[in-house]
Amino acid sequence: MESESNELEVLSGIRLDAIVFVMDYLQIQFDGGVATYLQFPDVTVRDRTYSYGDQDYRNVLCEFILSIVASVDYEDDVSFCLNFEKGKICVSLAPDRYIYPEMVLIHLAGKTIVI
Repeated sequence: MESESNELEVLSGIRLDAIVFVMDYLQIQFDGGVATYLQFPDVTVRDRTYSYGDQDYRNVLCEFILSIVASVDYEDDVSFCLNFEKGKICVSLAPDRYIYPEMVLIHLAGKTIVI
């Protein structure tokens, strides 16, 4: 979806300020906004991918605090990724992975983007 991909560019260049684990979902807080992941994302650092439940998942994810989003990759029915210098945070958008009608809710810059 081209227009949604363009809207996501608002995430490029912003600082990740906090990671919040809430019972069965995750929030990534940015300078001025928040992304709520209704499915825990995978985290790739130093050529290794960590999934929710893996040892060190929380620690590796928290290493991104104070990092700047370098770019955003979005491909409908494939994945949504926040790319950083040190790695990436990605969630699969494969239809069989959805528990809810949406996978990520982003509130930033006065906009709400639903993925």
